Amino acid sequence: MVVNQLFIEKPPLDLLNRLIKAFGLNDINDKREFSQIDINNNNTITAFQGLEHDLRKCYIPCKKKIYIDNIQNITGKEAITIFRQFLKAHNYDLYSKEKFIKNVKYMVYKIMSRQEKEGNKKTKKKQVNKDIVIVFD
Repeated sequence: MVVNQLFIEKPPLDLLNRLIKAFGLNDINDKREFSQIDINNNNTITAFQGLEHDLRKCYIPCKKKIYIDNIQNITGKEAITIFRQFLKAHNYDLYSKEKFIKNVKYMVYKIMSRQEKEGNKKTKKKQVNKDIVIVFD
């Protein structure tokens, strides 16, 4: 039975936890931010290659070709994409923002529940809708 457009069945929470640990985080409730620097330091790509067999079981056949068949040459960006897909299957998401680290721009990621992310969007909208008065003398 297909769960959504990506997975045959809902990915097991155990596999998601192993992906989380590959990114250097403790669990799904870990609120630390991580970037491409952390992905390189934690050998995340090597960990993904070790999880190939388990990842292969979850994806539908046409998506295996896209995401898993070339896992030996996976990049950090592709690892983030796979991680984001697994999080979304469990009602979590990766919040991303740009940040400068030593004058180089990186994307910084953080795990958030979908409710937290929606709350952040509403808060930002409320801040934008302030009345502005311009006076010309």
